[in-house]
Amino acid sequence: MAQMTAPGKKHVRTVRMRYEFKARDGQPWEEDVFLTLASTTNPDLVFWDVFAAHSVRGPKGSLDQFGSVTRAVLNSTQFTPEWLAAHNVVKQLFTQGLKQMMRDSVVMGQKLAEYREHISKMRQQIYEDRIRSMDARNEAFREVLGGVENYKDPFQHQPVYLPAGYKEYWANSKGEYVLSEQTGYNPNVGATTQWRKIERIDPMRR
Repeated sequence: MAQMTAPGKKHVRTVRMRYEFKARDGQPWEEDVFLTLASTTNPDLVFWDVFAAHSVRGPKGSLDQFGSVTRAVLNSTQFTPEWLAAHNVVKQLFTQGLKQMMRDSVVMGQKLAEYREHISKMRQQIYEDRIRSMDARNEAFREVLGGVENYKDPFQHQPVYLPAGYKEYWANSKGEYVLSEQTGYNPNVGATTQWRKIERIDPMRR
């Protein structure tokens, strides 16, 4: 019934609809409904408005017979300045409300996207934590079965498996290791080679 228009351009169209019905006395009547539709295209939305609406009814055949009189009456209709001003205010408020709804929808969409991204990151983090936990339990199980423990070599800067059950673990730059059952043992006393204590790598505390 209406066509898209260029941004900011107004389009007005008047249409007529006729329907027939029977009066209480059983006689056929007819009614013409006139609608004046106005549309304005803006960058954000298309505003539709029923600018005017009129109807004329009478016994069947009378509308065409007195069509010129009906058109003269309809064309002479005028709106008061007060009514037009109120109409424009209401239209502006309605347009502003639609724009605000669109802005709110955009903000809500952004928040929803952020929420989905946050949930996705949480799921990925939970998955990675579970994998690390399983790896740690498997590593601890392997150490128990093998009777070894994992230590970090201070010279080679890499992990090394050594027999478990000792209290002191030392290493030198030659890749040699000293294991002692006594707490406080220091192989550097009276030695020409530098020894460093090596630290335990606990798989359950990574």
